[in-house]
Formats: sequence, structure tokens, C-alpha cells
Amino acid sequence: MYRIKLIIGLVSYVSFICSLSAQVGTQPLEDIQILSKNTPDGVILRWAPMSPQIWVMGNENGYTLERGRQEGNNVVWTPVGTGNYKPWPMEDWRPIVNEDKPYCAAAVMCIHVEGKESPEGIIKQAEDLQNRHAFSLLAADFDADAATASGLRTTIGNQDLEATNIFRIYTTNGQASSDTSFIAVLKDQKYQPVKIDTLLAEEQDRSIVLTWPNTRDGIAYTGYYIERADDGSNFQKLNEKPFLNVTTNLIEDIEVVTYIDSLAQNYKEYTYRVIGVDPFADLGPYSDEVIAMGRDRTPPPIPYDLAVAQNQEDKLDITWEWQGDEEIEGFKIYRSFDPDDNFTLLSDGTLKPSRRSFTDNTPDRRFTNYYYVVAVDKDGNEGKSLVTFGFTKDSTPPNAPTALRAEIDSDGIVLLEWDAPTDDDVRGYQVFYSYDPDSEFAVKSGDLIDSTYFVDKVQIRSLTEEIYYYVVAFDWSYNESQGSEIYKLKKPDITPPSPSIFKDYNVEVGGIQIDWIKSTSDDVATIVMERKSKGQDWTEVSGFDMMSQRYIDQDIIEGTTYTYRLKTLDDDGLVTYSDGELRLKARKPFFIDSVSKLKAKDIGRSVELAWSYTKSTDYFFIIYKEIEGIKRTIGKVKGETVYIDNNITSDQTVIYTVKVEGPDGRESKMSEEVTVTVK
Repeated sequence: MYRIKLIIGLVSYVSFICSLSAQVGTQPLEDIQILSKNTPDGVILRWAPMSPQIWVMGNENGYTLERGRQEGNNVVWTPVGTGNYKPWPMEDWRPIVNEDKPYCAAAVMCIHVEGKESPEGIIKQAEDLQNRHAFSLLAADFDADAATASGLRTTIGNQDLEATNIFRIYTTNGQASSDTSFIAVLKDQKYQPVKIDTLLAEEQDRSIVLTWPNTRDGIAYTGYYIERADDGSNFQKLNEKPFLNVTTNLIEDIEVVTYIDSLAQNYKEYTYRVIGVDPFADLGPYSDEVIAMGRDRTPPPIPYDLAVAQNQEDKLDITWEWQGDEEIEGFKIYRSFDPDDNFTLLSDGTLKPSRRSFTDNTPDRRFTNYYYVVAVDKDGNEGKSLVTFGFTKDSTPPNAPTALRAEIDSDGIVLLEWDAPTDDDVRGYQVFYSYDPDSEFAVKSGDLIDSTYFVDKVQIRSLTEEIYYYVVAFDWSYNESQGSEIYKLKKPDITPPSPSIFKDYNVEVGGIQIDWIKSTSDDVATIVMERKSKGQDWTEVSGFDMMSQRYIDQDIIEGTTYTYRLKTLDDDGLVTYSDGELRLKARKPFFIDSVSKLKAKDIGRSVELAWSYTKSTDYFFIIYKEIEGIKRTIGKVKGETVYIDNNITSDQTVIYTVKVEGPDGRESKMSEEVTVTVK
């Protein structure tokens, strides 16, 4: 009677886990999944029906386990052991059901004790079946005797194994059968336990959050034991039963396991380690140890009475107050031009705890400046003040625009340009004009211009031959600068300008340098350089600067001959070409381009080399291999950017390089070296 009460109590205790376990994982590919594990004495086979229906069929009819052997062209299947593995009768469970083996007690209850009918009917029965199926599998994972007694496990001794073994398993009731699952087992294959290789600890207030990977190399543990040591060596388990990493319909594909250890106090160091329980009820190796402590995460009192004021240097002084009983690390100042977002650290690190003021030396004069102050304690906790704002009142006008210049075409279109003053608070510009420099100037532009150029239209046929301009800058407080120097613009005439002429040239690899002399005419509007190659029409060279006296043409094809000429236009649109044309041939470089992004990867008894090369189709790639200072050629491929070196010896360090050979016989320099150590 005591044993029955113990079993019922355990099933009640884990009913929540049963309910969730029925939802663990994704839809399987087989009706029965089978695993193997090599041991010194033989191989353990462990299988699991992946639906309640297959589980019931297996409980009633057993699981057929067979081994396949090749005989001629056929595979002959023979039973393994009894050939049929079925849960033990309830009486046979008595020797393994006791207080020390709760999972055997739970497994026998799931298999042999069906739930009572209830008013909820079919839905309740279906839920009960799912729970019993799920926890039956869970109990088999945590206790090898429970797995064997449930008909879900067997061991095959080394004397009964061949070098390579193929097994299959299925269940049938004579009318319907499950899918057949297969597994291959190598007798001499060594079992490699999976170590939890990344245990992380996040220090919280009176708690430690432990996380580690849920799987590695596709292998997952069913449950985990978490152990803690107060002194760094004497570990104690924090959980009596294996800790489960549960996935539900609301939380799927969990990549890490999370365990929270609640602590009685902060700042006491603890050492943690984790060990997993695999589906064979065996413990894996311990994880690496991690040391952590609880830390105070309560933020300090916030700064208050935050104020911003402009000083005599038109900078903004920020002041605040702060009171607290604890010793803090100091203060940080943040600024933004948006009261709700995009705040960045303004202070240079953390200010001393005694500070109650800070000066913003670079406030933006165009916008409102928003600030807040953060108090930082010794644990990095931050108390953030409310946001306040400030702005500068400017009475100093900006400097005047400089380098005023203008061009006019034959239609009277004027392009006026200037250089902006160095002030950082310029809002815009106004353009003034007059036909007489001694008369009053009028505003030409109207509203403020936010660029450093202005396009005007003037009458060509008029009594005046010149028009005069100057420009004024305004800051964000509408302070007005002095006017720029007055620019005198002459209107177009009908006399063609003098030609611009070539002065010198220099042909280098990758470019043709041309020196030229600008037309000496006063009414030149623009100068362009034109170019053509064999069979092509003249085209304007992009990027040519008429204000310069040197141009380097880099948009060239090696070995191609180009002809150049200078085209000069005056402000009336009259054109003059340079007296002579310049005919030059682009040079070919001695070396062609080398490969880039050379990488080497150990792919198991071979090394894969890969690189990048533009238009690689017509090029040969010569692969060099260096071992212990001896370099030799190991291959030559055409148009390929991948090479596999199959001549590999373990525990070697190999250096690879690649050289390119072009279709015209030219070669590249040797690529950068890439080194790989073959395990």
C-alpha cells in the first residue's frame, strides 16, 4: 500500500511536466526513433514511439527488433534476442519499484494503470493518453531499468556483434504497422560523450541566471543536474530531479537552457557546474565551472534640479543636484536634439562624484539642445534624471561669404557660386545685384537660399555690358553678415575665345596625365575635354575640372589609343577647339591583378582552397604549397576559384599561395599566404 501511494504521489507531482512533455520537439520523421550507444561490453539500443497511438500499439504487441545480413543480392532479417520487446507484466516490475527508483514507479503506472472515465469524455481521455505516453518516455530516459521494463531498450554484447551492423524496428497488431526505422552500428566505434562547452552566468540581484546550449552537434540531453559549491570545491546538487528544458506551443526552438538560482545574499561567490542526463539514463561529463555572485542592481537616487544656462562664451552650462547615502562612481551627461530619442554620451567618461556642473562646448545653435544626467554607482547601476533643454541666444553675425564667382551663357543664364563662411550656424544667404556698382543694390533672391549657388537670368541685349553681384549670410538668429566682395560679370559677346592648349602629358600604368593651359580670353564660360578612340565619336570626359590645369584620365582600357582635344566656350556660347589633338596609348601594367580573399579550410583529410578573381574565365590559377620551408606547385586550373588538396597528412601546418597567369602570358604577383593546420 505504501508503494502504491508513493507511485500515485510521484505521478501527481510530475503531471505538469507530463502535460508539457507531450508537446516537446517538432513533428518526427519516423513513427519510432532509435538511437545507439557503444559501451566496452557492447551496444545499447534505445527506441521511442513518437505518438501515443504507436506507444499503445507497442505496449500491446511489442516492438519487433531485427538485424539485417547481406546474403547474395538479398538482405535477410533475423530477430535480435527474443525478437519482440514488450513491457513487462505488472507483477514483474515489483523488484525495481521502490523509493529509490521513482521513475520505474511512474513508468509502470503510465503503462498499466489507465485513467478513469470522466464526464469530460473523449477529450479528457486523449489528454490522459498523451500525458502517460510522454512521461513513459521521460521515465525511460532517466532510468535504464524503466526503459528495459517498458520494452524500449536492449543491450547486445560484443560477442554478438559484427564489424558493421544494420538493425530495424517496427510494431504491428496484424492489421496495421508502424513505419520501419533503421540504424547502422559500427562495433569499434568509440562513444564520445558530449560536454556542455559554454556555461554562462548572469549576475542579478540575489540571483544567478545560468544558461548553456540546448544542443551541440545535433545531440541534446533530456535533463540536467545543476551543482553549486560555496567554497569552490564541495559541490551540492540544486535539484533532486533532472531539470527539464521544456518547449511548448508558445515557446519553440529554444537554443539555450536557462536556470535561475535564488540567493539569500549578494556579493558571496559561488561556483557552478552542470551535467546532463542522456536518453540512455547516463550522465555526461561536467561542464566547465563558472564563478558568479549576486550583485546589487538597485539604481542610485536620480539627479534633480537639472538646469541649463548660456554663459558669456555662448556655451551651455548644465547644473544639477544629487543626494544619497551611498558612495557612487560619478555622473554621465547625455545630449540629443530630439527630446525622446538619439541621446549620446557628451561627457568624457564618468565625472567625479563631487561634480555638480558641466559645460557643453559645442551646443547646436540651430536646434534646441536636450540633456539628462545619470548617477552611476559602484556596480554600474544608473539613476537617470528628467530631461531638460537649453538653446543659445546669438548676437554675433557670421563672417561674409567668400570666393564669389559667376558664369553666364549665350541665353543670359547666370550661375553664381560662393564659398560658405566657416561659422557653424549659417542659416542661408541672400543675393544682391545692380547694373551700376555705385548705385543701390537690390535683393535678387527673395527668401533665404540654403545652398552656396544661385541661378539668375539677365537680358543679353541691353545698354549695360556688366552686372554686379554680392552675397550676404544669415545665421539662425537672423544676424546679417557683411556683404561679400562685389563680383563683376560681363555679358556674352560674339568673339570666339582663344583656344585652350595642351602643355604636357605623361602616360602611366592606370592613367593618362594631361597638363593644359586655359584660354586667356576674359569671357570664357567653360572648358571641357573631349576624347575618342578608334571607331568612336567624340565624348565629353567626365570629371574634367576647367578650374584646374591638370587632368588624369583613369577611365581607360590598357593598350587602347585615345585622342584628346580641348573645347573652349565663351559666355556667348562661341566655341574654339585646341589647335592640335593629343593622341596617346594607355599602357599595360607589368603585373596583372592578384587573387583576393584567399581562404583555406580543413574539410577532413583534405583542404579546400577558395579565392576571388574578377572575370576569371580566361585566366589560369597556379596553386603553391609550402611545408617546412619547401614550396612546390601542386596544381593549375583555368577559370576555377576553388581547389581541393587531397594530398594531406595529419598534424601538418601547410602554407598556400596562388599566382594568376593571364591569356597574354603576363602573371600576377604571388597572393598573400594562408596557413592551415591539419588535425
